[in-house]
Amino acid sequence: MRSRGKRERPATPPSIPVHKRLRRPPEIEVPDENEGAPKRLPSSLVVVTGLPAGCTVLELKSRMEMYGSVSRIRIDADGSGHVTFRSPTSAEAAVSAALNPGFGILVRSQRVQVCRGTDPSVQWRIGVQVSPTSRLLRAELP
Repeated sequence: MRSRGKRERPATPPSIPVHKRLRRPPEIEVPDENEGAPKRLPSSLVVVTGLPAGCTVLELKSRMEMYGSVSRIRIDADGSGHVTFRSPTSAEAAVSAALNPGFGILVRSQRVQVCRGTDPSVQWRIGVQVSPTSRLLRAELP
């Protein structure tokens, strides 16, 4: 029996069925009837106003971590803070806790106001139509 050279071997082993060797066609997306309406993804950003003078990031973080995992905090010079949670449900919990008339959220014994903010990265994701976890753009089909 004569042995074959490299060029005479088949590209795929014969043990793989033919239907698995063939490439699948790209999936075609069916447009939704509400395609023109912009989709609002829930934001995980909250804006905290009424912070006491000299409030530190660690103080604000210790208060906000009670409602969920915090990914980013920024305090502006005007006494407002921006807190980004890891999930929108945590942001909603912080907003609803601040609206509770009996307790509210206190920083240095001073009540603060918490409301939802607009996250520019969420608007960017809507514009380029990518998933919240992906930073890759969708490839165009020829």
